[in-house]
Amino acid sequence: CVSDVPLESDEGYFSTYAHFGIHYDMLSDKVRTEGYREAILSNKESFKDKVVLDLGCGTGILSMFSATAGAKKVYALDQSEIIYHAMDIIQENKLDK
Repeated sequence: CVSDVPLESDEGYFSTYAHFGIHYDMLSDKVRTEGYREAILSNKESFKDKVVLDLGCGTGILSMFSATAGAKKVYALDQSEIIYHAMDIIQENKLDK
């Protein structure tokens, strides 16, 4: 039963996403990143004035695409330490308001 699994058993999984290496690999995958960007920015009407939840946001790239597409509010959440870098990246891109 899932409720019998100790929370600590997830630490290894989440810690792998705390480092830039995996995020660098994902962001460097041009087909993947551009595919997401194109899908979001080509469908602005689906994002305009909507509330978006980016669960497992990593560096926040999809959150930033959503904000740029016109989302009213974007909640970017991540269990790993990468969230602090995502917060900085989003602020540097002036998308934190």
